[in-house]
Amino acid sequence: MIKDIQTMIKDIGIEQIENVYNRFLSVRKEGLEAENNRKEIEKELREQMASAKQLYKKDNTPDIGKIKLPLVKEAMKVFLFEEPNKLEEKLETMEEYISDFKNDETLKEKAEQLGISMAEEKSIKEGSKEIKDEYTGVFDKDLLNALDDIAKETIKQIKDEEKSGETSTTDKDDLKHILKKYLNTNK
Repeated sequence: MIKDIQTMIKDIGIEQIENVYNRFLSVRKEGLEAENNRKEIEKELREQMASAKQLYKKDNTPDIGKIKLPLVKEAMKVFLFEEPNKLEEKLETMEEYISDFKNDETLKEKAEQLGISMAEEKSIKEGSKEIKDEYTGVFDKDLLNALDDIAKETIKQIKDEEKSGETSTTDKDDLKHILKKYLNTNK
C-alpha cells in the first residue's frame, strides 16, 4: 500500500499535490472566516433581540441564552424567504403520530417498547460519567477523558464497519499520513 502511494505521488508530482492541497486549505480558510463572521452576526442579533424583548441578566446585560438560535433561524427563513414553517409542519405531523398511538394498540405497544429501550440506552450512556466520577482523583481528568474518547472512537468504528460492511479505513488513513509527511517535508 505504501509503495503504491509513493508511486502515485511521484507520478502526479509533489508540486501538483501541494497545489491541490493549498487550494483545499484556501477554501477551508475562507469557510472559517465566513463561519466566524456568521457567529459574530448571530451573537449581535441575539443581543439585540434580547434587548428588544427586555431579557436581561442580573448584571443588566442582554440574556442571549433566552434567545433560541435554531428558532430564530427558522423564523428568518419564513420571514425573509417565505419558506414554509417547518416547525408548524413538524407539530402537525407529531400530533398525527400521537393520534396514531392513541388509536392503534399495536403502535402504542411498540412505542412503549421503544421508550423503554431509549431509557435503557440513556442510562448506559450515563455510565461514562459514573466511571469518571469514580476515578476522579485516582486518574488525571485528561487521562479519563482520553480513555473515554478512545472508547467512543472504537464504538464509532464498529458502527461504521456495521454500516459499510468494511473492516477498516486504514488505506485512507495511510494515504493521509503519507501525504502529511510529504506536504510538511517539502515546504
